[in-house]
Amino acid sequence: MKIYRAYYESRNFDFEAFDKSEELARALVMKGLVIHTKQYNLKPDWWSVEGIECDSYELGQTYRDRSKL
Repeated sequence: MKIYRAYYESRNFDFEAFDKSEELARALVMKGLVIHTKQYNLKPDWWSVEGIECDSYELGQTYRDRSKL
């Protein structure tokens, strides 16, 4: 089974989400960024969708530095 980790790294915070598809993981990170924006009263354009990265992982495998051994 494969899972996806989407993440966004900002100067002060790192955001990440895990789900069964890349699209769902990315959507969860975006949702978190919107919540964070409201909590800290930030300008809506402080982050960009293009900055969200995504990796896939297979359950039951070993990874080193995000690469399968």
